[in-house]
Amino acid sequence: HQLHVYVFVYGSLKKGHSNNAQLQQPPGKAKFVGEAQSVTRHRLVVGRTHCIPYLYEDGGDRIKDEDKKQIVGEVYKVDRHMAAKLDRFEGCPSFYYRGTIDVQMLPVTTTTPQRQQQQQQQRDTAEADQVLTCFVYYKTDLAPEAYSPDFPSISDYTPDDARSHGGSGGMLRSNHNAAAPRRKRKNK
Repeated sequence: HQLHVYVFVYGSLKKGHSNNAQLQQPPGKAKFVGEAQSVTRHRLVVGRTHCIPYLYEDGGDRIKDEDKKQIVGEVYKVDRHMAAKLDRFEGCPSFYYRGTIDVQMLPVTTTTPQRQQQQQQQRDTAEADQVLTCFVYYKTDLAPEAYSPDFPSISDYTPDDARSHGGSGGMLRSNHNAAAPRRKRKNK
């Protein structure tokens, strides 16, 4: 019996971004539940380094309320193996930490009524139009991007957001937790 939890993704793990493949490959399993929006407001910015999104849980009085927005993302139901894989991928707990967030599931919107009905049927009735508590990855440190007016707050991370900040659209991000290359030792 596998333990399943919900994860809310708001950046390069979303559909249409190359890192979404992390959710499709073993170890572990993930099932797309649907799009959702955070119930509370947070600060989401495209970071200077790697042009990837940083979500801040709380910046104290350094992050102004008017700089916080409801965040749009996707919810996946994942097993414990996928949750552990995502922790490694996100560099948890040093680069991001795993916290919780309440999200409101959004209605299914697609181009064809047939596809919309199919997607709605795939949703668990307990998930449809509900508020779910998910785990999410928050940025660990309060970098200058967190409170600088030079980094506008966004509500929905897209490849265009990252490109407008000089990046590649978050499409090529690698594991944050990757080890630095080791030098070969010379034998004496």
